[in-house]
Amino acid sequence: MNRNKICNCGSNKKFKHCCGSKKKSETKINKWMIWTFSIIIILFSGYGFSKILDENRKNIKSDAIYCPDCGRYH
Repeated sequence: MNRNKICNCGSNKKFKHCCGSKKKSETKINKWMIWTFSIIIILFSGYGFSKILDENRKNIKSDAIYCPDCGRYH
């Protein structure tokens, strides 16, 4: 639909000032929401991963020797 024609919804406004403007603002909100949730997920997964590593480091005995073949302490 041409942006300068009358909108089909019956408001007698031009499409660009009626339904055409809603679609642009909705996409901006959707992009903002996707970025926000992505950052939150990355932060929480990084936090959880660091907690797992900290727990594994606490279980290491002080006399344990690192084995490069298997990647563990014995």
